[in-house]
Amino acid sequence: MKKRKVYYSFHDIPGVRGSNPVYPYAYSYGESHGWHFSETEIKHILIAMFTLALALSIIFISEGLDILSAVGMGFLGIVSSFLLHELGHKFTAQRFGMWAEFRAYPMGLLTVIIFMLISISTGFPIIFAAPGAVYIMGPAGRREIGIVSIAGPSVNFLIALISFPLFLIFYESGIGSLFGMICLINSLLAVFNLIPLGPLDGRKVIEWNALIWAALLIPSLILLVAVENMVYLI
Repeated sequence: MKKRKVYYSFHDIPGVRGSNPVYPYAYSYGESHGWHFSETEIKHILIAMFTLALALSIIFISEGLDILSAVGMGFLGIVSSFLLHELGHKFTAQRFGMWAEFRAYPMGLLTVIIFMLISISTGFPIIFAAPGAVYIMGPAGRREIGIVSIAGPSVNFLIALISFPLFLIFYESGIGSLFGMICLINSLLAVFNLIPLGPLDGRKVIEWNALIWAALLIPSLILLVAVENMVYLI
């Protein structure tokens, strides 16, 4: 029986240049590690979360929030969007019996810090959120890659879909602002990652199933426009 190609990461797809495996060692086909986190992965996740939360907090401070509230909302915003997005990729890949771990990009982290410093100096809130990605190894065809890729944006869309009505219900209170922020970040992250270009999730999804890609992108875009308009109107 002919063995299927082993994809070493989301970026190791035929026709894509610059693909680099995180670990070059052999991986046993069909080997399942369950929902496992290595010490190295936990460190990378914490570093990425701290960097993003700090950058997001700067944006909230620039909008007039006190430091404590800004840090709290920044942390909750990153946990509810970035972290759950990456865990969606990781757990789905592990469900297929593949090795899957998050790794931070040094240049990605540096870019987040640079944009944070620009925000501080100019007073104009800018954030670039690409600190890393989930890498996978194991038997993965186009279908598996597509499903693993769509898992992250799907998590963001579901969180945005749940938080939007809560934002409308509680919009006059502080918790309403929190739900609005969560909805905005998650809908934006879903739409951005579904762009079918480069290493983004959208390219892998559309190569697997264009209808499923459109079925998630369209409602995500509608939700993003809706929450943006509500944030500015309220």
